[in-house]
Amino acid sequence: MSKRNRAAFLLLTLLALTGLCGCMRAPAPTAPNVPTPQTATPAPTPEPTPTPNVEGLRVMFYTTEIQTDFTIWVDDPIDLTVQVMPLTLQGLKVDWESGNPDILKVENTDEYAVHIECIDDGSLPKSCTLTLRCAAYEKTLTVYCRPAKTQ
Repeated sequence: MSKRNRAAFLLLTLLALTGLCGCMRAPAPTAPNVPTPQTATPAPTPEPTPTPNVEGLRVMFYTTEIQTDFTIWVDDPIDLTVQVMPLTLQGLKVDWESGNPDILKVENTDEYAVHIECIDDGSLPKSCTLTLRCAAYEKTLTVYCRPAKTQ
């Protein structure tokens, strides 16, 4: 090797060892392998619970369905039950409301049953409404309240 080549070789080696030439430079330091923070994905918004599609309310006195109206007498209260239609919707709350609580007293006895009675305030005979509500469905019956039966 000639003096010139040797000098060039030594110069390059020296430069390489000192890192001045960039030919043997170590890679630039990098940040530690830390996972990049991810923005939190928002939880999906739950779908609103749909209003159940109540198709009807069957009001029953024992095994007889009351369609529109019925008569009761003072001192002869009755118990009524209701079926939510379709029957697959059982478990829904049914609200019963008297149109005249001074005359027609309504008392819940079960989830789907009520005890009703007429109160004689001296103005009987009189008619009142009995309204049932379940979900968005409403049914109104007419109740004819009569004075006590005489024997």
